[in-house]
Amino acid sequence: MPAAATCVRKFADGALLACMLPLALGSCGKSDTGNEATATATSTPATAISFAGQGRDRLCLAGTRAAFITYAGAGERNCSVRGTLAGTTLAPDGDAKCRISVVREGDAITLGPVGAACAYYCAAPASFAGKTFVRMAPPTPVVDVAGEPLC
Repeated sequence: MPAAATCVRKFADGALLACMLPLALGSCGKSDTGNEATATATSTPATAISFAGQGRDRLCLAGTRAAFITYAGAGERNCSVRGTLAGTTLAPDGDAKCRISVVREGDAITLGPVGAACAYYCAAPASFAGKTFVRMAPPTPVVDVAGEPLC
C-alpha cells in the first residue's frame, strides 16, 4: 500500500500526526527554494552598530540593513521601520513608495520627514521626523516594543 494511503488509513485510526510530523519537520529551516545553504548564508546578519536617540528611541545598522524605533513620550505608541539603506535613503521592507532620508554626520544619524507614504509606520502621535541618534559604545541590541531584535 502507498505511504499516502497508509496515512489516510492511519488517520481513520487517529494516528495521522505521527505519520505527517516527519514530513513537516523535514521542511523546517529551508528557504522557499529548499536550499538550506542559501537560507543560512542570507539570514546571518552583519555586525550591528547601535545608535541611541532621545529616551528609548533606537536605530541600528547592519551592513546595508537598517532599522529604528521611535516612541511618543512614555507610552508604547511608536514608529518602527526595518529595511535597506542605500546611500542616504532607507527603503522599508516590502514598500515600494515609502522612502526615508537618512543623514549621517560622524557618529550621528538624523532621519528626514515622515512623508504621506510613510505614515503607515507610525502610531499617532509618534513620529520619526528629525530624530537624531548617536552611536552607542558598546553597541546594545535594538529591539521592538515586544522585545524582538530589529537588526
